[in-house]
Amino acid sequence: MAAAARKYLAQLLAVATGETLSDFTIETWVAEWLRRKSRDSSKATMARYDGHRHKRRQRRQ
Repeated sequence: MAAAARKYLAQLLAVATGETLSDFTIETWVAEWLRRKSRDSSKATMARYDGHRHKRRQRRQ
């Protein structure tokens, strides 16, 4: 059901805007979010965010 809804939304987006719907994993979404945040955030804030991401990655291993 969710896959069908996603496919339908992707088709709507393509017809309406010509864009494709991104298919993120959690890790790639966080990386993209951090990239966007880096434009508006201080270096200290980005270091803190990145530190949390690395801690999370280490826990999974």
